[in-house]
Amino acid sequence: MITQITDVNIAERGLIHGASAQINVYNPKVEASQFTNAQIWINGGPNENPNHIMAGWTDRNTGNWWLSISDNKVHVGYWPKSLFSYLTDGANSVSWGGLAQAGSDGVSPPMGSGLFPKDYYSCFFRWLKYVDHDYYFRNPTGFERIRTRVDGKNCYDILYHEDELYSRVGASITFGGPGGHCA
Repeated sequence: MITQITDVNIAERGLIHGASAQINVYNPKVEASQFTNAQIWINGGPNENPNHIMAGWTDRNTGNWWLSISDNKVHVGYWPKSLFSYLTDGANSVSWGGLAQAGSDGVSPPMGSGLFPKDYYSCFFRWLKYVDHDYYFRNPTGFERIRTRVDGKNCYDILYHEDELYSRVGASITFGGPGGHCA
């Protein structure tokens, strides 16, 4: 199976203890053996054997990782820090973006709305935030270690918006694409 990832990643000098964003949701057409999503990755450890949480932040007192929804912090669940080899004290980086997995025929599904980010109705994350080593929510704007990644550039793309939209939606990304034969 071929997996395509489109994301924006930051790595702070100190540990990262979480991330948040407002995500819009689409329901792209996928076949039985395909998969696609929009997600936040919390990453820790070496590239050969990393730990990932797909959303959340650490509890300052316990070190456990939490998943909450909305500004009211409706708790959905948590992962005890003991489950992880490399996330017990915090994460090395955080990523916001999408993922698409091709079906057995090698065709990748649409990501987000199915439109490239140059189009007005592409999928987005806005109000990107990360939780720094002192447990403060921070904007990734002006971050010297922001990098974007696009697998399958003929099928997907991502744009990071730091300045032009910032006053209305904070640091944001637009991403997605129609899928197809991406390799």
